[in-house]
Amino acid sequence: MSIQRILILSFFLGSFFSCSYSNLIDDTVYKTSFEQNLNDYFNALTKLKKFNGVVYAVKNDGTVFKKAYNIKKHNRHSLYVSQDHQFDIHSISKLIAKAIIIDMEQDGLLNRSDAISKFISGIPKGEEITIQQLMDNRSGLPRELQGVENTLEMSPEQYINAVKTQALEFEPGTAKRYSNVGYELLYYLIGELNNTSFTAFLENNYFPSLKMKNAGGHFYTSKSNLKKWAQNHSQDGKIRQVKNITSEDRKQSMLYANAEDLMLFLNHCKQEPYASSIANKRGVIAWTGGSEGVATHAQIDLNTGHKFVMLANFDQIPLEDILKNMEKISNGEDIELPKAINRKEIELDLMTLEKYQGTYDIVEADHMLLEFKLEKGQLVLYQNGNKLTKLYAESENVFYYDSKSDESFEFVPAENEYSLLMDWKGIQLKGEKVK
Repeated sequence: MSIQRILILSFFLGSFFSCSYSNLIDDTVYKTSFEQNLNDYFNALTKLKKFNGVVYAVKNDGTVFKKAYNIKKHNRHSLYVSQDHQFDIHSISKLIAKAIIIDMEQDGLLNRSDAISKFISGIPKGEEITIQQLMDNRSGLPRELQGVENTLEMSPEQYINAVKTQALEFEPGTAKRYSNVGYELLYYLIGELNNTSFTAFLENNYFPSLKMKNAGGHFYTSKSNLKKWAQNHSQDGKIRQVKNITSEDRKQSMLYANAEDLMLFLNHCKQEPYASSIANKRGVIAWTGGSEGVATHAQIDLNTGHKFVMLANFDQIPLEDILKNMEKISNGEDIELPKAINRKEIELDLMTLEKYQGTYDIVEADHMLLEFKLEKGQLVLYQNGNKLTKLYAESENVFYYDSKSDESFEFVPAENEYSLLMDWKGIQLKGEKVK
C-alpha cells in the first residue's frame, strides 16, 4: 500500500478522458499584472497536476480575479469544476462558528469567558475550559475522539456524550493544540442556545442573512440548494475519485459552499466586532480546511485588504507554497513559477542513517506514530508495524520516497536527539522522537 493511502489526516474510479497539456493553458490577456501573474501561477500548477479547483481573489484596489482550473477539461469528468461548484469546506466551518459565537455574545446569550460547564455538564474539567479556549484550541481536548472509529454514525448528542469520556492532553489554557473535538462542542452549543441544530441554524438563519445562497450542511438540513457538488479526488499512481463523506467525518461540521459564498463571509468578517476578535496577530482572518481529496482556504488581510478563497477538489496541491505565493502576487512581488521536480539521491554512511532511527509522534496529526528503521543500508518508513516505503537521501538530513514529489522527511537536531519535519500534501507537520 502506498504512503498516500496510509498517511490520511482528518485536516480524499471512474473513467478518465485524455487531455493534452497544451489545452490546459489559455491565452487570455489580463488587464493587470495581478490577474496575469495569478493566472500564470495557477496555470503552471495545473499543468503539473498540482491544482484543480477554483481561485477567487480580490486585491485592495478592487481588482477581482475568479477562475476555475481543470486538469481534465471534459465537463463530464468527475474532476471537472466550474466557478459555481460547491465544495465541502471542512474546517472553515470553525471560522464560521467563531463569528456566530461573537454574534451570540453581542446578543447576550453567552460570554466567551464562560466555562463550558455552564451549558454542557460532564466535560472533563469543564468548569475550567472557557468558550474562548475552545475557540483558540487551548482546551486540552484531543484532536479526535479516542477509542471511536466511526464518528459519522453518531448523533450530536452521542458525540457530546463521548467527549465526556475523553482524557485531556494538557491543562486548559496551558498550551495550544488543534482540536476538532473542542469545536464540536461549540457547534453543539450554538445549536442548543438557538433551539435548533447547528446546521439548521446556518441554513435557516445565518447563511440567508449573508446571502450565501449556495452554502449549506449535509445533515439536518434540506440540501435543496446543493446543485453542483464538487467530487473529491486524490492521486495514487493515477488520479482517482474518493468519497466526499467518510466514517471519520462528523455530521455537525459537514458544510458546503462555493467561492462566492465564502467571499461574502469574508466581507462580513472584516467588520467589527469580528475583525478585532477573530484576526491573528498579523491582522489576518484565515482558516484552512480539508480531508482526503479536498483542500480549502479562505483569508482576508485586514491590513492590506487583500482577500483570497481557494477551493480544490484534489489533495495533491502545495498548499503552503500557494498561500505564500498568493501573498507575494497580491503585494506585487515576483515569484518563481512552479516546475517539475526531479530529485537526486545521494549516498550517506551508516553512522549518519543510524541517528535517525526511531519512532516519531506527529502530535498535530492526532499523534500519528511514524517509525524509521535502517534495513540493508537504507532508511525505511513504518506505520503501525506496516512497511510503507523506502526513503532516499537528498541531503544529509532530508529524505524523499518519490523523486517527482515535493513530499519529504527532514530530521532536525533537537536536545541530543532529532525532531522530524514532514512535508506532506502541501503542509508541514512536526514530529517529536518518542523516548
